[in-house]
Amino acid sequence: MRHKVYMRDWYFNAGIVGFLTIVADGKGLDEVQHLNVGENYVEFDDEVFEAFDDKFVKHAFLKFFSIQAYSQRLNKALTNVNNNMDKTQIREKLLEFEKMPYTNFLTVLGYFQDDIETHEDYIKYLSNTKDKIAVSTEIAVYQKLNETQQGKEFIRSFISERLKGICAHDKSNTYIQDIKRRSASSKKIKNSDLCPSCQVKRASSKYGLSNAVSNIVGFNKKNSNWVWNFNESKLNICPLCALIYNSAFAAMTNVSKRYDGDYYFYFINQNTDMQTLYDSNDMFSTHIDISKDASKLFRYMIKKMVQLMKAKQFEKVSQNINFIEVLHNKDFDVRQVRCYNIYNYNISVKVADFLYKQFEPNGIPTGHYKIKKATSDIKIDEELLALTINNQLNYLSLSKYYYYYLRGYGKYDLRKVTNYVITYIKTIRGQEMDKSQAIVNKAFYNGVDLRNKLYEEDKENQINGIAYGFLNDLKIADREKFLDRYMRTMMSNDLSLKFRQDEMLNDDYFMQFGYSFLNGLLSSKYKSNKEDNDTQGG
Repeated sequence: MRHKVYMRDWYFNAGIVGFLTIVADGKGLDEVQHLNVGENYVEFDDEVFEAFDDKFVKHAFLKFFSIQAYSQRLNKALTNVNNNMDKTQIREKLLEFEKMPYTNFLTVLGYFQDDIETHEDYIKYLSNTKDKIAVSTEIAVYQKLNETQQGKEFIRSFISERLKGICAHDKSNTYIQDIKRRSASSKKIKNSDLCPSCQVKRASSKYGLSNAVSNIVGFNKKNSNWVWNFNESKLNICPLCALIYNSAFAAMTNVSKRYDGDYYFYFINQNTDMQTLYDSNDMFSTHIDISKDASKLFRYMIKKMVQLMKAKQFEKVSQNINFIEVLHNKDFDVRQVRCYNIYNYNISVKVADFLYKQFEPNGIPTGHYKIKKATSDIKIDEELLALTINNQLNYLSLSKYYYYYLRGYGKYDLRKVTNYVITYIKTIRGQEMDKSQAIVNKAFYNGVDLRNKLYEEDKENQINGIAYGFLNDLKIADREKFLDRYMRTMMSNDLSLKFRQDEMLNDDYFMQFGYSFLNGLLSSKYKSNKEDNDTQGG
């Protein structure tokens, strides 16, 4: 029987990607027989269901089992060793490692040892076990466990615990059997019996899904549940849609933001076409190891999307991307807490071109600032990136960074920030790059000349006051006041004027001159106005 599944809401799209990920099992989609990927759909025969449940279990285990996380458990035990433990206490500690979700894990691997008598031997055992686990891989552990019945039972037990509130992990075969059985039926389906999700196949009231399909597709009568962790209810849905929704976990990148803490799931709903949707999530989840540094998650996501746009040569249309963040916490009261967020970004071709170059090493400025009474630092690279993709980066943004720098709130390279913002504006507005860069360079070194002159005359304490004056003029884009202040300041210090006709007639050239001049004034002292180094501005 041939089946055809179309792209729809983001959660169903995640289900399609997850289904394809499980079916492909590490191969390319073009290598999977009896499967066709269309522009906005996938089409497949019953043959793709072969060994689906085994693949489902494998992907679930590899998704949630982490060598790093288990090693952290052993490290924690090592740091909490009590030197006065007796043999009984040591055994109790060892048995804690064999509790859910790791029931009999060390025993199955052949690493468990229950005859340890001294705390010295206990420490040695923990260290040796940690070393054995650390040099292995998730796939190697899976293969070893899968060799024995006891190991297979552990795998099932592990994913049963990890998939609570995420999906019906033991229902895949049931769905597939019902799909095949119904495919053989020739009975006409009444409109009232159609699946509300696909509107094609017959719905059934027997599928109890332990995820929030009901809310996502809009047929939860109470409409009181979010994505995970709700009281299971019977949903009238067809077995094929049930299987697709049930596979969504395999498409999502999961991150534990602290040891044994909350899981966050991420999915990129870049629904330009089916292949792009699949490729974007494959790139995001498998080509980067975000579990080691969840703080850079947003940056990684945008970087990979830009690279994908360039690789697929999207040259005429912008890309609309939904970035979904889902919190899975079994202790959450979902009646009070919204557990997922959807962030929407529209990345134009010009923005993609700009960011593609900025993602080179040392491209996007780094550093941070902290406003008084704020609870935490703001990372400037993340903020600049967010402003860029939301098309909100402008000269006022630059003004803010100058004010924070002058007030001592920020620690970042002011020249890199200035160049980043100005380059973005030039790119978006299609300005002549060479001419603009010439204005930026002459203005910067003109500012350096003024700074050096003030230092030579022991007037360096005047620099911040002068800078504030120029900054106020630039903030309101008052060319006349800026030019008046500039001429008086430079002439009183016997310095040449570099403000020319281009800056007088063009607003962008004026602003670029002004901020670059101010950047030079606030830079570190230069030996000459022709020398270029990166020590200025923080």
